[in-house]
Amino acid sequence: MRGLSGLSDFFLRKAFKFALKRNLGKYLASEIDPSQLDVQLGQGTIELRQLLLNCNELNEQLVSHWELLVVC
Repeated sequence: MRGLSGLSDFFLRKAFKFALKRNLGKYLASEIDPSQLDVQLGQGTIELRQLLLNCNELNEQLVSHWELLVVC
């Protein structure tokens, strides 16, 4: 059963990668690799590691709502 669990983890990460890219893609400077995702459905958490952010897009959004600046 270990292989089945690994396979389901792979497809779960791919599904979350798609959803995250669709919703957060303009804030990312590079593609999300499924290995950067840690999905824990039981705990209700998704962890993203080592992402490159699009600071220009973040700053445009933040400045229009708050007086914040992201420095990369």
